[in-house]
Amino acid sequence: MIELTKECSSCGVEKPTDKFTRNKTKKWGLDSQCKLCKSRQDKEYRRKNKHKLRKYFEEYHVLNRERKIRIACTWQSNNKDKSNYNKRKNEIKRMKRLPSWITKEEFKQIEALYKKAKDLFKETGNEYHVDHIIPLNGKLVSGLHVLSNLQVILAKDNLSKSNRFMI
Repeated sequence: MIELTKECSSCGVEKPTDKFTRNKTKKWGLDSQCKLCKSRQDKEYRRKNKHKLRKYFEEYHVLNRERKIRIACTWQSNNKDKSNYNKRKNEIKRMKRLPSWITKEEFKQIEALYKKAKDLFKETGNEYHVDHIIPLNGKLVSGLHVLSNLQVILAKDNLSKSNRFMI
């Protein structure tokens, strides 16, 4: 059986056509770069343009906030079992990281932080999250769901921080 090949425009190596991404806009229906070269080029672009891309995605999030909420709500209503499972899983994680010595007063203060985040959104139009300073399930350390480990920060900062402990 004859195997079809194509030369990559980046590395110049002749490779089987399954090493190229399909692209209907191209003459032969394949990209000019092999998947490996395209992946390297994309990775390098993301590395060089990290701040530009971050700004773009932040603006996109702000401009499409309502649409994203609508999509999430639709997904939740169409996938109630998965949605409930995810919510319960996160509750359990929080409960495991909730010490027995926490007081009712501290619970009220924690609730107040969540209210503060909501109020800041109403005042500023910027979305805020209640962040765990030391993540509940970090790779190196795990914090507790207690007042001293919580802070109200911009959602974009919390999402960029992800599950890392920032010193």
